[in-house]
Amino acid sequence: MVVLYRKYRPQKLSDLVGQEHICEMLLNSFKTGKISHAYLFVGPRGTGKTTTARILAKMLNCDMGSEKLDVRDEKSRPTSNLSSPTSFSEPCNKCDACIAITDGSYLDVLEIDAASNRGIDDIRDLREKIKLAPAFGRYKVYIIDEVHMLTGEAFNALLKTLEEPPEHTVFILCTTDPKKVPETISSRCQKFEFKKASREDIVTYLKRIIKEEKIDIDDMALQVIAQRSEGAFRNAASLLDQAASGGGKLTAEQIAKNLSVSDDLFLEKYLTFLYDKNVKEGLLLIKKYVETGLDINAFVRDLLLTIEKYLLIKMEVVKEEKKVEFSLGDLKKLASMLSLAENEMKFSFVPELPLELLTIEWCEVIDKTRESNEPAEPKSEEVAVERASVVEEKIENKTVEPKEQVDIKGKWPDVLKSIKPYNHSLEMLLRKCHVESFDGETLSLIVYYKLHKDLLMHPKNFKVIQECLQTALGNGIKLELKLAERKQIADADESEDLIEAAQEIFK
Repeated sequence: MVVLYRKYRPQKLSDLVGQEHICEMLLNSFKTGKISHAYLFVGPRGTGKTTTARILAKMLNCDMGSEKLDVRDEKSRPTSNLSSPTSFSEPCNKCDACIAITDGSYLDVLEIDAASNRGIDDIRDLREKIKLAPAFGRYKVYIIDEVHMLTGEAFNALLKTLEEPPEHTVFILCTTDPKKVPETISSRCQKFEFKKASREDIVTYLKRIIKEEKIDIDDMALQVIAQRSEGAFRNAASLLDQAASGGGKLTAEQIAKNLSVSDDLFLEKYLTFLYDKNVKEGLLLIKKYVETGLDINAFVRDLLLTIEKYLLIKMEVVKEEKKVEFSLGDLKKLASMLSLAENEMKFSFVPELPLELLTIEWCEVIDKTRESNEPAEPKSEEVAVERASVVEEKIENKTVEPKEQVDIKGKWPDVLKSIKPYNHSLEMLLRKCHVESFDGETLSLIVYYKLHKDLLMHPKNFKVIQECLQTALGNGIKLELKLAERKQIADADESEDLIEAAQEIFK
């Protein structure tokens, strides 16, 4: 039984979905007979690079899909067994050449896996055979997959062939990592970049298959497969094949379970627990997810996809009615933490442990990191701030009685550094302060604007500062703020900084 992705591999350029820009350029050049001796197809796995290469090979050698050259031009290719065309069109997929290329038995189309045949001897062997005329077709077509895997010596040998290729030869190089292809090679090729398929393109492609195969599947299930395919048509067809093997109607719930695809309900619940700082329920959900037998690695990947979607909604790139509760800052921090956890899970003896640690860490610090537009803090926090030794003292050009000094210069940068991850605007405000003294118990800061002082004394901000002070300098450290006489400013830069910081903190 032929697997679906091979059975429904596109056989014409017009059958390709999601790569219309490439199809149009290739068709236009082939219709005018402008054939390059070398093409470089770049793009992620499963996006149609090799499929397109095979279609081009059929277009070049199809018995029925081309117009003939005049006699003079025909003589210019005496080695070819077929007359050469002035233009090429879509393959007929009915002649002997098209059928043989489709099933991989055509002698004049050679597919080489550079991952397995990457040495200089392999390329030298290719160079010797390339001199021979085509056995049956007009062109010998060499499709080199994962060309970036060739060794340096092999690339040098290939370069000599690309510099002076035989007229009857066309190279099609495919790669998922173009950075590893030497510039000397890529500059001698026509380059086409294949993009990941959108979710809509994947669904369109799958609908063609389910129509032919008469697969009973609901629209939500198609969306689940499209999400899990990671923009690759081959992945999508393989997932559909796997899901449909059991027969019966396919639902989103069945596919989520069978393919280890995260149920949207799990994702939404988990993110809600993070937002609410409900660490216990978050950990219980992870435990339940693992006990259900679902793939926790897939869960984290799907969380990252959801966070990406939220970011795009937040930035108004994607129009959707869904309201995203997380702030933009929270989404960026969460994306970074999830990416790190996803990487750690690959090497963890207990795969879910990095996600559990992330849950604990997030719920402990999120109230520090969330830049609020929330209601005022509970009065208990205001009382705590009042109990802290915050002193308002206006200094009017008088000398402050010196205290027993403790060197703070070496430690103050550590305090600022510890605050920055929580709130970079708060760190900027503290840099505007003047450290008056530190006697080992009380840190005395001088500020020059009432707005400055009010921002630092805000309960949420003061709590963050106090905790970071204790982390950097030791427990029991108290903060003392003094309002100095307003100084004259030579320019508006500093006041603008304060206003910007205020907007950032209170937005």
